[in-house]
Amino acid sequence: MREKKSSGKTGQYVVRQRETQVFSCVAQKSKDSNEYSGKKDDLLFAVGRFFLFIIAAAATAYLIYLSYPKNNFSAFAWVSFFPFLFMLRKTKGLFKSFSFGWVTGFFTYIGIFIWIYATCRAGGLSKDLSTMAVCALAAVTALQFAVFGGLMFYARNLKFLYPLVAAAGWVTFELLHQVVAYGFLGFPWFMPGYSQWSTPAMIQLASFGGVYIISFVIVFISGCVAVLFDSENWGERFLSVFIGAAVLFAVFAFGAYRISSFNPEIKKTLRVSVLQPNIDQYKKWNAEFVSEIESVLRHQLEEVKAFNPDIIVWPETALPGSAQEEKYVTWLSSISKSYESYQLIGSTYYNDRANYVSAFLFNDKGEIEGVYNKEKLVPFGEYIPFENRLKNIMDVEVLGELGSFTPGAPNQPLYEVAGVKIASNICYESIFPDLWTKAADGGAEIFFNVTNDGWYLDTSAPYQHFAVNVFRAVETGRPVVRSANTGISGWINPLGQVMESSELNTRTVMNFEMPVYKSKDVTFYIKWGNLFAYLCVIVFLTAVSTVFIISDD
Repeated sequence: MREKKSSGKTGQYVVRQRETQVFSCVAQKSKDSNEYSGKKDDLLFAVGRFFLFIIAAAATAYLIYLSYPKNNFSAFAWVSFFPFLFMLRKTKGLFKSFSFGWVTGFFTYIGIFIWIYATCRAGGLSKDLSTMAVCALAAVTALQFAVFGGLMFYARNLKFLYPLVAAAGWVTFELLHQVVAYGFLGFPWFMPGYSQWSTPAMIQLASFGGVYIISFVIVFISGCVAVLFDSENWGERFLSVFIGAAVLFAVFAFGAYRISSFNPEIKKTLRVSVLQPNIDQYKKWNAEFVSEIESVLRHQLEEVKAFNPDIIVWPETALPGSAQEEKYVTWLSSISKSYESYQLIGSTYYNDRANYVSAFLFNDKGEIEGVYNKEKLVPFGEYIPFENRLKNIMDVEVLGELGSFTPGAPNQPLYEVAGVKIASNICYESIFPDLWTKAADGGAEIFFNVTNDGWYLDTSAPYQHFAVNVFRAVETGRPVVRSANTGISGWINPLGQVMESSELNTRTVMNFEMPVYKSKDVTFYIKWGNLFAYLCVIVFLTAVSTVFIISDD
């Protein structure tokens, strides 16, 4: 009996042990299944999160594209940075913020620079090389977004201060790009503030802080919207909406007041004629078309004669040769004497040492009174950066027909036309406000911008190029006259209002009477320059460095 009892206990033990093993196996399988399911969910979440960031980057790029010339849906600009700034608050790591910024910048600059493709194709480059040119420039300039995004990682939790720091940070990198481009190399073509060129009431603050202050307000408003949608605190949400609306209203109210109160005394009325000959860019330097081009110019000058202008403004490189060539000197001199008019003529100038892109001023006696040499040249269009080194690596040349040029000397003298001090600048120089403020501070009463935008064909570039002149007028408080070979020509008053403008790719002559004002008031921006932008640098670096020091990230 004892043996049977012992045997029964052993059997029960074996059964229980087997049951335990079975349950352990089932539990392990269940655990493995849960881990697999969890990893699968994590992967799906990561993929979904990745696409959210891509969508946000594309949304910001598209809103900027819509707001910028030539689309001109300027209202979109005020929320254009919202998707970008909203998702920056969701990033988990410095590198991810940097990468997200770069992708956003790359998408944005592809939209802004798409005109480069058409320019390169018209210049003879293949489709592949033209595409590479757009992508390469977009990739490099996107670093502005990337570094901004990376540093904003440390400011993502600043709550209601987030819009202020974001706006100050953006201006910091706009200023940095301008400074580097002005003194070394860069292409500061895009600034969000330029999107407001067609709404004068929204850009009057540029007389204090330049285009930077308008960019600041745009990014600030977008930051307020980001806080509204992201914050879990209703107090922060309300505060962001209130502050954003108050700032937007204040900008508009100041602009409306400045425009309505603008009534300076007129010193004299200058009679200006602007030529827009609309010469095909690829005929200009072809000897077969010299007679045709000269015929077009003679016909336009005949249209001008009855108006009896004080000054005739020709576009950049208007002649099929240099204005210093004997035959053109004789012709242009005779026109000035017979019309009793000054002429400002875009042309090339050369001497034993260098070639220049220039503007010749003929006085009403037919004499060459002065020559302005372009100070800021277009990279790869008028000169090759690091030319000697690059040519050792690859076969590279400028896109233009005339080869490389030499930059003009800084602080070139101003000239007088009918008792009015004028300042000239050429083409690409319109994107450098420092050139303009220096001339205005030196006494310039009117600015003349001569350009040849024929390179850009019927793309967004001529519209973008024209828009920046509007800001130069507001910043300096001086009227701007623009003569463009294929357009857009016209004149802009000191409030940035486009008084007259031409259609793109049309042949026309513009005659207008432009008031010159007695008051030579210096705008805050002329006197203090980029003070506002430098204050933004201080605010941004102080905020980011403080958070970096006290943060565990």
